[in-house]
Amino acid sequence: MMNDYSIKEFLSFKGKDDKQERRDLADTVFSWTLKDIFNRNLYKNKIQKIPKIFPSFEEYVTYFTIPLMEETRADMCSALEGFSHASYIEICRLDHAKDNSYKISVANPVKETNSRENYVPKEADIVILSKDKPKHISELSRNGWRYTVAIISKGGKDGAMSDNDAIIRVPHAFSFDLHLSTNRLNEPLFAVFLFNILTNNRIWKMLDFNSFGSSTIIQKGVMENKMLSASIVQSVPNKDFVNAFSRWNLNDSQMNAIIDCASAREQLASSLKLIWGPPGTGKTNTISMLLTLMLIKNCRTVTCAPTNTAVVEVASRLLRLVEDSSDLFQSDIVLFGNKDRMRIDGNLSKIFLEDRARRLLECFMPHTGIRYCISSMIDILNNCERHYELYINDLKRKDEERRVLELGDQLRRVSIMGDQCREVMEDDLFGEAIEMSREVMDDKCTQLVADDVGGGGELMSLSEYVKTRFDALAKDLKYFIEIFLDDFPRALISKKALGEMHDIQTLLHIMEDLLQHDSNADRMKMQLKIDVLSPPPITSIANLQDFITRKSFSFFHLVYARDLFLEKLELLSGQLSIPDKFDKHGIEEFVLQHVHSVLCTASSSFKLHGVDMKHRPLEVLVVDEAAQLKESESLIPLLLPGIKHVVLIGDEYQLPALVKSKGKETTDKHGKSLRNPIEAAAVVHIVKKLFKESVNLRQNLVVGVVSPYNAQVKLIQEKLGKTYDLHDGFKVKVRSIDGFQGGEEDIIIFSTVRSNSTGSIGFLSNINRTNVALTRAKHCLYIIGNATTLSKSDSVWQKIVFDAKNRSCLFKSEDDKDLQNAIIRAVIEQDELEDIINFDSLHISSPKPKGFNKSGSRGKKKN
Repeated sequence: MMNDYSIKEFLSFKGKDDKQERRDLADTVFSWTLKDIFNRNLYKNKIQKIPKIFPSFEEYVTYFTIPLMEETRADMCSALEGFSHASYIEICRLDHAKDNSYKISVANPVKETNSRENYVPKEADIVILSKDKPKHISELSRNGWRYTVAIISKGGKDGAMSDNDAIIRVPHAFSFDLHLSTNRLNEPLFAVFLFNILTNNRIWKMLDFNSFGSSTIIQKGVMENKMLSASIVQSVPNKDFVNAFSRWNLNDSQMNAIIDCASAREQLASSLKLIWGPPGTGKTNTISMLLTLMLIKNCRTVTCAPTNTAVVEVASRLLRLVEDSSDLFQSDIVLFGNKDRMRIDGNLSKIFLEDRARRLLECFMPHTGIRYCISSMIDILNNCERHYELYINDLKRKDEERRVLELGDQLRRVSIMGDQCREVMEDDLFGEAIEMSREVMDDKCTQLVADDVGGGGELMSLSEYVKTRFDALAKDLKYFIEIFLDDFPRALISKKALGEMHDIQTLLHIMEDLLQHDSNADRMKMQLKIDVLSPPPITSIANLQDFITRKSFSFFHLVYARDLFLEKLELLSGQLSIPDKFDKHGIEEFVLQHVHSVLCTASSSFKLHGVDMKHRPLEVLVVDEAAQLKESESLIPLLLPGIKHVVLIGDEYQLPALVKSKGKETTDKHGKSLRNPIEAAAVVHIVKKLFKESVNLRQNLVVGVVSPYNAQVKLIQEKLGKTYDLHDGFKVKVRSIDGFQGGEEDIIIFSTVRSNSTGSIGFLSNINRTNVALTRAKHCLYIIGNATTLSKSDSVWQKIVFDAKNRSCLFKSEDDKDLQNAIIRAVIEQDELEDIINFDSLHISSPKPKGFNKSGSRGKKKN
């Protein structure tokens, strides 16, 4: 077991030349024995009360070290308690990389719904390597083979490796039986997933104060106790503020909060601001409008939240505000994180870092990107006849090569036939036949080549060739210019280059129209020559369009358009500043260095510590759902270089930070999270009805299904399947309460799960959890549950049930025959026939919504 230290001992230890111990949290995990992991008192005497003021920043961060170790131990203990239900995958191949690291190749995941053999290795996963599939924790050391704990250093999706490959690190070398030539395992070896320590490992690294500097904000708060007041300071809005506010429908509280936060940036001193408000008071809108104002002020901000849901919600609203403004650009915003967990859709793909880097990579490539496209367009317009000659010669060459190959093939066949006929033919007759065959083949080949080149249907005329080449290059040029306008940091594009791009977009359409309506090759030769005699040149698109309009057809239409188009292309080519970045990582770093607004989770902001921003550091940190963020995790964005101003947004009545230690979640007799199949059936039925109503009214609708238990979330997801995935106007999102923190949907269906005669509702009695669950709906809220259980709970749910009855919003499930049948089918599937006998216990509430208006009214359902 790793040695434990008090705060003073740890500070003394840090002074020694022994930093390897803290370089990676996995080293601590590796040091634990099974006894250590299951010892809930392992760090009991090591954790000290955290004071309000600290003598130094070093001591402040050190106070979080042992609690973080305890939380990691608790996570691992919880994972091992559910070892028999853990996901796993078989390791097929194992190659030694370096030291105690190995490259592994795993089998394809089993796609069956009930299979646990579906684990896909991801960075920072803690796994157990075992010769047996996970059955019981006691089997880890069976037959004398000790288990080995390992960490995934890099998963297939984290780098250039395939999805089935990964790099693992183990605490020490271990023995395994390999085939010498293929490195394939001769005996079974499984990787059993326990839990992921990516966030904890990032926090661990931030607590290493020798690697990261201090923060002025933290120094004022935890060392000097001089935090700025969280009260609103009235400020006189400047011109930029007034122009922005005129476009937004803000109440006084929102306006004052935004003015206060924005004004603080104008001061030299660092500042900390707090925006507080209960659910439904517009905190998320306030954040998005504050960020919009920061964009107007060209201020570099980073916006974080503890969950992907909250970050995506802010990003979506900010993007909508930017798209509605003619003065702001989406290229100044970037969102990054786990694409799958964020569920990035088509619209958010516009600002998602990974997608933006992919598009810019296409644009930057030297032999296929925008520079190549511009130079190729200039070349074809200046030298169309030379290119046409090269085209003909290339066609001849390729055709001759093809004919020679065909002739050789036919000669080989003739030779074979000759060998077969040699026995029955005279030698002189045989030679004569061969010679005649060759002459015929030569004549045929020559004629075929002449036919193709001389008008056999494959050869394009000059005008056709120019149009074809122009259309292909124009398509690429349009695409690359759009990428530049939408994805390239706007601060790096000069106003002149921006103007040239817009002019080129217009001229491309003009040129396409002119080339389309002129098929005379001789005239095109003259029009595309540089030295054509013409009237005084046209120097603007407006003059060109006026000339084309006045002259219904003129020899000089294409001449003028081509000259102006070439001029604009030459100017843009000289003004483009494209970085020498030809890999995804380099382009991502380039984008992060220059965009104005960065959005990510607090944990993911660790990526920004590796980006050089000395030329223009981030200034303002905005933290949404701050009450849900652990203080130690908040260090990740707070310690970003350059941060001078911090804005915290939250509500202390929502979910607090989740820290696992001695307590554990309520489970059923099988050790699984609770679920209620009858409520799941009710949810599926209601979603089905909402879908039909949405289709009939031709109105887009997003339905959120929320439950406090992960098992219920999974059950509902299984029941819904992919039924609504292909319907663009109707979406269903099923998540836990924690997963919905910070998000809102049109309609929310809340499945409470608990159903018993004692009124026990577990952690559903927590007012913070209830607060989050009941405030996610924009227009309509359904609550599905056992009214008797909820009313006996001696919690806020008594008042909720009472209120539903008073407003006539409490209904029995049997009032809806279709719903009643759906529930009966669910009962039969679960073989719980006693529930049919006691059917009066099943209730449903809430009037059925007749259409989805935006009045803001809420309905409630309880069963």
